[in-house]
Parts: sequence; C-alpha cells; structure tokens
Amino acid sequence: DPETGKPSVEDDTLYALASRPDHPRAVEAPFIIQTGGFYYLFVSFDQCCRGVISTYRVMVGRSEDVTGPYVDRDNVPMLEGGGTQVTFETDRWRGPGHNAVLHDGDQDYLVFHAYDARRVGIPTLRITPIIWDDDGWPTIAMGSE
Repeated sequence: DPETGKPSVEDDTLYALASRPDHPRAVEAPFIIQTGGFYYLFVSFDQCCRGVISTYRVMVGRSEDVTGPYVDRDNVPMLEGGGTQVTFETDRWRGPGHNAVLHDGDQDYLVFHAYDARRVGIPTLRITPIIWDDDGWPTIAMGSE
C-alpha cells in the first residue's frame, strides 16, 4: 500500500524478486528504494560473517514496478541470478554487504558492514556516498580508509 507502506489489502500476492537458481549461496538483505523513475533492489550475495574470508557483496537491479521484474545493467533478470555489483573487496575491506540506503537532502548513502583486514577482521559499519552514473546506476568508492 503506497499510503501506509504495509502490505496491500487489495493484492496479497507474494512476489519473487531475486534468486540464484544455479548457485548454492543465498540472496539476502534486500532493500528497495525509488529514485529517478525506477525502483532499485539492493541485495547481498555470497557468504557473510566469516571475517576477512567473507565473500559478501552488494548487488543491485532495477525495475519500473516495485513488484519487478528487476534486471541488472546487462538486462539479466535478478530472478535468474542477475545483479550489478556495487561493493567490492579491497585489501583492507572484506565482505562488504548487508546494506541499507539513506537519503539525506540531495545525497544518497550506502550503509553496510565490512570486515577490516587491518584490525583482525573486526566488523565495521561503513557509510559512503552513492554516485549515480549517467545511465542511472549506483556505484560507490570503497576507499582504503
């Protein structure tokens, strides 16, 4: 229901939005925002909670409808394992995932955790500006600090 943000009383359908049918690891931590005429579905792929050997990462797809279908930058449906990668591992930051998006004024921020390889893999909350490219896809700068 657009007015309340709660499930619609007119449509009680459960919609599948993302899947990895040929991959044993989960799709988790979904977060949807609406901006620029699209709904963006951010999810996390792969393995969390293993410190510096975590393979977690944030992926995104978009749709004109909140119920999908969501596709990545290459037009691969997220229900078929698609997703455009948003976070990337660095020498310092491992397993960057489980995100939310914060909108503040004219700026969007990606809020997520990553494991700090310089500090024995301690989980660390990261907040970084989202950069929207000319085609309307989000990217971030992971940085080393």
